[in-house]
Amino acid sequence: MDIFRQLRDLVCCAYSDQPSYLTVYHNNVSLYNTKSGVASQVMKDLSFQPTCLTADHGYVAVGGPRSQLALRSLHSDW
Repeated sequence: MDIFRQLRDLVCCAYSDQPSYLTVYHNNVSLYNTKSGVASQVMKDLSFQPTCLTADHGYVAVGGPRSQLALRSLHSDW
């Protein structure tokens, strides 16, 4: 079965007060600062390729095609 991904499911704003956004690339999630032009990895080498992404209250969550889920705090290494 083909999974149709939409851009709105793979890019989101990390913080409402900072010029940055989160994006998915293969099985990694990166935080890109549009002001400085610097990208940093938030999640690396996930065991699945995320099909959806959201962030709020300092956390980022990604989900995969087979009900996989990964959570991470943007303020710590957890």
